[in-house]
Amino acid sequence: MLATTGDADLLARVVAVDTADLYRITELVLTAPGVERASTSIALVEVVPMRLAPLLAQRAAG
Repeated sequence: MLATTGDADLLARVVAVDTADLYRITELVLTAPGVERASTSIALVEVVPMRLAPLLAQRAAG
């Protein structure tokens, strides 16, 4: 999960097998204590791959 600025308070990346599964996941998120609303966005393509793992490995080795 990531903290954000602007309208969103939190960004959670999830994987769903289809739109029905995404709806199911969103409904589960809405049952969490303190969650009042949720919105979803679908990523169409990964333009820049996540580079977190190599950065963590480099930091651990250094």
